[in-house]
Amino acid sequence: MKKRYCIVTAVFLTALIILSGCSSSKEEVLTLDKLRILSEKKDNLSWNDFDGYPFEDIGFGLYIRKYNVADKYQLLISGNNLEEKPIGIYLAKTSDERIDIRYEDIDRFILASETSFDN
Repeated sequence: MKKRYCIVTAVFLTALIILSGCSSSKEEVLTLDKLRILSEKKDNLSWNDFDGYPFEDIGFGLYIRKYNVADKYQLLISGNNLEEKPIGIYLAKTSDERIDIRYEDIDRFILASETSFDN
C-alpha cells in the first residue's frame, strides 16, 4: 500500500511540475517593436490591445494605465472608461517629452530623445 501511495504521489508531483511550467500567467513585456506594430492601428487602438502586458493603474477619477516600455520609456493610456476608446495613448520619456503613438512617429521620437540625452 505504501509503494502504491508513493507512486501516486510521485506521478501527481511530476504532473504538477510539468503543468506549472506551462502556465500562461506569465505577462509579456511591452517592447518598442510591439508598440510600433500596435501603433499601425491608429484610431482603432483600444484598451484590449494592451491586455496581457503588465501595467500600473495611476489614475484618480480617470483611467490611466502606465506601462514600462524598454528601459527608458513609458506608455500612458488614459480614458473615461474601459468600454470606450482611450482618449490618449502616449509614449513618454519624461513628462515633457511624449507623443501620441496613434498620430506621431515612434522612431522619430526615440531618435530625438536619444539625441537630446547625449548632450
